[in-house]
Amino acid sequence: MNYDELYKSWQESNLFSLDRDRLKKKKYVYSSIPYANTYGFQTGRIRPILAGDLMSRYLRMQNYNVLYPLGFNTLCNSSFLEARKMKNKLDDTITNYFKGQMLKLGVGIDEGKLMDMRHDEYLSNLQESFIEFYENGFIEYKTVNVYKENNKIYDSHFRKSDDLVPQKAFVLKLDKVIDNIISDILNLNIDITIKKELISFFEPKDLLELKFMSSTGYELPIMMENPELLGGISFVFLNPDLMDVEKFIDKNEISDINLALNDDILYQYTGNTLKNPLTGLDIPIFISKIYNKDIYLGIPGFDNEDRAFSESEGFEVIEILDENKKLINSDFLNGLELKEANQRIIDTFLEYGIARTKTFYEHDEVLLSQLDNFGALFPFLDDRGKLYSIKNFLPFKFSQQFRPILDPDIDVPGVPIPGSMNSLFSVGMAPFIGIMYDEVQDNEPIFSEVVDDEFNTFFPIEELSVDSDNIYQELFMPIAIHNIIKLKMNIPPLFKSVKVYSRTLDIKRNEIVKSNVNLIDFDSILETISPDAIRISALYEKSSDEYIFDKYQIEDLNKMIISLYEFLNNSEDIENNPLINNFTNKAMKLLDENKIEEYVKLVVSFINETLFTLKLNEDDILTFLRVIHPLMPFISEDLYNEIYNRKYSILTLGWPY
Repeated sequence: MNYDELYKSWQESNLFSLDRDRLKKKKYVYSSIPYANTYGFQTGRIRPILAGDLMSRYLRMQNYNVLYPLGFNTLCNSSFLEARKMKNKLDDTITNYFKGQMLKLGVGIDEGKLMDMRHDEYLSNLQESFIEFYENGFIEYKTVNVYKENNKIYDSHFRKSDDLVPQKAFVLKLDKVIDNIISDILNLNIDITIKKELISFFEPKDLLELKFMSSTGYELPIMMENPELLGGISFVFLNPDLMDVEKFIDKNEISDINLALNDDILYQYTGNTLKNPLTGLDIPIFISKIYNKDIYLGIPGFDNEDRAFSESEGFEVIEILDENKKLINSDFLNGLELKEANQRIIDTFLEYGIARTKTFYEHDEVLLSQLDNFGALFPFLDDRGKLYSIKNFLPFKFSQQFRPILDPDIDVPGVPIPGSMNSLFSVGMAPFIGIMYDEVQDNEPIFSEVVDDEFNTFFPIEELSVDSDNIYQELFMPIAIHNIIKLKMNIPPLFKSVKVYSRTLDIKRNEIVKSNVNLIDFDSILETISPDAIRISALYEKSSDEYIFDKYQIEDLNKMIISLYEFLNNSEDIENNPLINNFTNKAMKLLDENKIEEYVKLVVSFINETLFTLKLNEDDILTFLRVIHPLMPFISEDLYNEIYNRKYSILTLGWPY
């Protein structure tokens, strides 16, 4: 079987381009973007891509015009480093490894529209979208507390560490869409543990919301994770940068307090108090920017840092624990241990309507910046604290020395921002850029009528196949970005069905990584083994199960394919076999329900247990070849060519009904 000739003919006939027939109804299939290394799919993570190809082939046979965009995350740091080692310049070498192996595996891609950041047109779309998010207030460039490690910025929104430092960074704001994101996650057809992992990004906590009456006559709602410590609140700091504090300050004191804080005074007393709803004691209110929180409750009787601060500043310390770790100075909670007191105060305050429970999300921003040695990968300049975009000078190109460059004749203010965008934005935007890049083609703003029309044409995605190791980039971020876009555009849901594919391991159940010296030489394997055998092996098990890359099992499947080839080359002129029709109906039902693994198992079991016992005519064989084509494109196409002297691809015959 000449595999090279087959996939070459597929590409030359533009079978996988939307340009073939634009009057057909559109469908959208999307899979994970491969992460670049030196020699393609060395880690064996091919399942999402093969699943997407299987489904897109089936939909094409159902007479749909299918968008199945694929590409490569080729501007990650590892790709730069590998390119530097190989040629000391940035070119398409690494991209070509991935592209070549995908073609050899039968993945139907439109080579002219690969989502590759080495292509200026694609990169321009990505940059344009970033700018639109920024200019519409969904991305901010501001000072945040970050944790520096290995020359990268890691999100540390609420991390307590001595390594926290202020850093200018881009953040994606999710505060307006958290509830919608969580609702979308909960409605996914995936394992509940993955849903919980995605939701944990926000760090949800059930808090007791209490209303403290101030001496100025205004209420201050405060949410407490540990309301059993309520009696120990000795002071409250309100941050004027994060909330409106004026109603808790006497009007004649506002200017003095602002002046004091501008002179680097740590805190300033307002002269006002809050009434403790548990004990009735007055709690002094201070204005301060010490803590990166809107409201900070000082509980020195429990927190050692608060105690040290209170003692150094002469603040009152209300003790709330005795030598037996039981509560004191806490009204009806006195004598209780903390765990028991927590439930008691919640039950009591809810019963009397004094408070209510509320889910609070500590994390409502996504950090989009990371530090590296390659400079800014997106076109922004910083000048005396003000951020400028250079929207009219896209795309931001790359020199052979890995540096982002502009046209030398462009005169822009300021200096490039150090650091690059991390993959959360570039990968998270990929399902949307896939439509814009392929369909819109011109560099249109994402919040435009043209893009809105295309989103309404292609969404929802029929099948989204992602890698379990990258669910934040590939699943969480598209959901988040989709909900942000919905704030300005009326677009359909993001997808109908989602499959999360678990890790790929070697036969000893070790992770396939360079340090384990077990990387897969795909080029060598594809020289001796049918790609159809690899496709069957990769998609046979449930997506939630780990995939064991077992070369011996793949060789057994290869033997099955050789036997199948020999068997189908012989046909008899008899009546149609009803078992073939039954097999066809079962396969179609499974694929219509996106049950890929069950379809694969059906094909394998039918071949091994039934097919070799049947007598088939040419119509039966053609029907069978059309049914197995989404899974086994090479043998089905080759036999179609050999038996029927085809003029066109079996893909164009459609699904047998």
